Amino acid sequence: MARQTSRTYKLQLSGAGLACFIQCHARVATLAGALIPYGMTLFTALTILSRLDPADQMAAYQDLECRRLWGQDVHFVGAASTLRDLVEDIIGSLESGDIRTLKAKVSVIYVAALRACHEAESDTLQAAYLTMMDTARPKK
Repeated sequence: MARQTSRTYKLQLSGAGLACFIQCHARVATLAGALIPYGMTLFTALTILSRLDPADQMAAYQDLECRRLWGQDVHFVGAASTLRDLVEDIIGSLESGDIRTLKAKVSVIYVAALRACHEAESDTLQAAYLTMMDTARPKK
């Protein structure tokens, strides 16, 4: 049996960003019908962002509301190490989609993902949650 590895991810949020995260977490936990780790919410949010086309990912990343949610308050959540692969895919999409040299800031990507999660329709949220559960599950 394969052993699932996990790691800690650092979120930099403003007070509004923390409120957004908690609202997203409540939505995902309600959908799951269970108490879930905070990292599952981040993973689900990143799954939603990763499914957007590159132009929409860039728009989310550069959105002023996204910048309002980013802040200096540091929070840590644990999630499957496979979350990092998803982040790398999003970074690649952002950097290849912009003619300027963009060094995507991971902390802002996390906030853009939370905003996408917050705005997502219930069916989109459910599909992302199910994908996250499949992706984060240890392979046998």
